[in-house]
Amino acid sequence: MILSNPQQDARFAADPYIVGQKVQSLLCLPLLHQNNLTGVLYLESTTVRDAFSTERTEVLRLLCTQVAIAMENARLYARLRGASAKLHEA
Repeated sequence: MILSNPQQDARFAADPYIVGQKVQSLLCLPLLHQNNLTGVLYLESTTVRDAFSTERTEVLRLLCTQVAIAMENARLYARLRGASAKLHEA
């Protein structure tokens, strides 16, 4: 979701946070790993409308892919450490 002026969007015009913080631009991108949602990147600007151009959004999409992979790797590593500790105890 990319909104260049969330205060004028009917879905968010009455949102207390959007109004109170005077959000001018908003971006939400999914963090996907193998088509599974692992998180959401939320960015906002309180100073610039249309802050998230097509070029910036494409770079952010690439970063989201890398973040999702890194998160999955961290989960796998934690599981591996847990399994290794159990084997060591046994």
